[in-house]
Amino acid sequence: MTDNRVPRVKMLERHFNSSNWKNGRSIEYTVAELKTLTDDVTEMLRRGPSLIEIEAPVTVVGDLHGQYEDLMRILMIHEKTKGKKAQDFTGRKYIFLGDYVDQGKYSLECIVLLWV
Repeated sequence: MTDNRVPRVKMLERHFNSSNWKNGRSIEYTVAELKTLTDDVTEMLRRGPSLIEIEAPVTVVGDLHGQYEDLMRILMIHEKTKGKKAQDFTGRKYIFLGDYVDQGKYSLECIVLLWV
């Protein structure tokens, strides 16, 4: 991983505090943020195992297709997470099966949020 890692909590907060996507605007990222995040995720995937065991409970999520509003709804589905800071529920376990991007208007926001 790089020394100038993306401040992930701040990126999470930007996603959860932003109403831009609801108003038809994208969440803005710098090129440096995206490059660093991509490098970090690439390194993590290279070092990690290709198969892991996950104990229940876990939420399994199917195709997102860039539907950022659906992703946000999934992450906020438990009423107790509403009103809390983004990092308060990151301990919950999810399995995302693929098809994260390609059809919706917010593909970049979806993949960035999943990577963060």
